[in-house]
Amino acid sequence: MINVAIVGLGKQGNVHLEALLKLREEDKVNLVAVCDQDKDFIQNLSKEVNTEGFSDYHEMLSKYGDNLDLLILALPNDAYSDIIFSSRNKKYTILKEKPFAISADETIAYRYLERKNNLKIYTAQQRFFTNAYIQAKKWIDEGIIGDPLFFEYQYGLNDQKESWYWNVNAGGGCWLNTGWHMIFVIVWFFGKPEGVNVSKIKTRKRSWEYDTDDTAMFSCRYDKGLVGKGFVSVTDVAKEKRIKIAGSKGYIVIIKNKAVLYNNNDEIMKEIEDELDVEIYKRQIMDFMSGGEHILELEKYNALTTDIINSY
Repeated sequence: MINVAIVGLGKQGNVHLEALLKLREEDKVNLVAVCDQDKDFIQNLSKEVNTEGFSDYHEMLSKYGDNLDLLILALPNDAYSDIIFSSRNKKYTILKEKPFAISADETIAYRYLERKNNLKIYTAQQRFFTNAYIQAKKWIDEGIIGDPLFFEYQYGLNDQKESWYWNVNAGGGCWLNTGWHMIFVIVWFFGKPEGVNVSKIKTRKRSWEYDTDDTAMFSCRYDKGLVGKGFVSVTDVAKEKRIKIAGSKGYIVIIKNKAVLYNNNDEIMKEIEDELDVEIYKRQIMDFMSGGEHILELEKYNALTTDIINSY
């Protein structure tokens, strides 16, 4: 059984926590501690989940750091570096929310820690563990749709909460955060593009002042002839996650966690729909600790997506 602690219990952190509680019920993890800077919240949560709570992660790591196997982090982007450097002499694995880093310099620093201190830092990427995306990649790799010709990627959110996400100094911004998911999938499916063109804009569709991009449009090209385009926005009222991949023999449409394979006559050949998010998060946590087939590749994709995100 592995010992796990979690720091940061906002929107994403709560899904990780739900998965951990399910895994605890299955006797697969020991939830050692929970941590959030909101003292009243963490005090109540600690009682609810019957686990020791902390409002200061330094205190938590001082008490439990030497006995942890996995530390899950779901924090504002500018808050990761301190806790990661505080973990440099620890033996646990770190699973953090995206992106891997917020700048090229931070990426270099994390890579240095990984090599010098053998610190394992992984970025949460749920799509890597969803059956729909895994199956879509198999259809591509096995040539079911023939030679890939083009893709269209749409990722629309309607974020109406004022938070760190809208602050560039905190590592906020649409392209760095939401665009990460899209570039990750593209690199995973097709490899690193030969070229990427990105246009980032600020629509000013929110009532508060902010200094980040909220919408981005991009195009990719590959020497083998594949081209693609994408649109991502956190001010788009049409909330949608959709990707279409067209090949010489058919095409794939993924909407949320459902993948459908079509032939060139628009007939459905196969389709697969995934489980609830908590099941995907459970699979991700266990794969990180077991060294499963997907996680062994993840660091390579993190490096490529970081390179692309930081370059444009």
